[in-house]
Amino acid sequence: SMAGTSIEQARRALLQGLDRLAAGDRFNVVAFNHGVTPFRPEPLPATAENLAAGRRFVSGLQADGGTEMLPALRLTLAQPRGPEHLRYVVLLTDGCLGNEEQIFATLRSDLGPARLFTVAIGSAPNQHLAANMAQFGRGAFTSIVDGAEIEKQMGRLLDQVESPALSDLALRFEGLTATDVYPERLPDLFLGQPLLVFGRLSSGAAGRVVVEGRGARGPFRQELPLELGQAAFHPGVTRLWARAR
Repeated sequence: SMAGTSIEQARRALLQGLDRLAAGDRFNVVAFNHGVTPFRPEPLPATAENLAAGRRFVSGLQADGGTEMLPALRLTLAQPRGPEHLRYVVLLTDGCLGNEEQIFATLRSDLGPARLFTVAIGSAPNQHLAANMAQFGRGAFTSIVDGAEIEKQMGRLLDQVESPALSDLALRFEGLTATDVYPERLPDLFLGQPLLVFGRLSSGAAGRVVVEGRGARGPFRQELPLELGQAAFHPGVTRLWARAR
């Protein structure tokens, strides 16, 4: 289904990603349809020679076969990772993803500290699954309805990946009791990205929210006062919470 303009845009987006790798990075590209075709058995250093070979591999990618993503995901997550690297996995597809239970079982067992970003192209993908995969993977979900926007939207995603602000976020409420808080796994925050959290306050009228994490300069901590008596009710908040739940 990616034949024509979509695969051309996808190739350009991948080439854009390769062009932005730094000297200390490692990379791999894994193509999947009814089978799995990795560029290399394991990630390679981003040297000029390896990047040139990677570009040739990407330039030769064709749209063919189905959308059997689970074997590619398992292969990707099983590849070796050095302790000095944090793995970022970007999943790009315009096909309908299934096997939801198996996919999340794989993420729970194999994702580890890696971050997962999902990019759904067009109207065919299971956007609910793709969004939840990214949420579980502490990454970001990007929906691209127009195939002509692939390169532009991927550029924005790469801008985010290159501009991490806070990681390993934790949230707690003091003086208030919060239940059913979502997302259960807080994402990393990137440049220009807000932290959106939805929950139910079951007791207490005033208190504070404490946000902690790690930034480029070390530990991060912020305390935000929360007084329900001064909060205005908006019906949209209840719908956002229900959707997150």
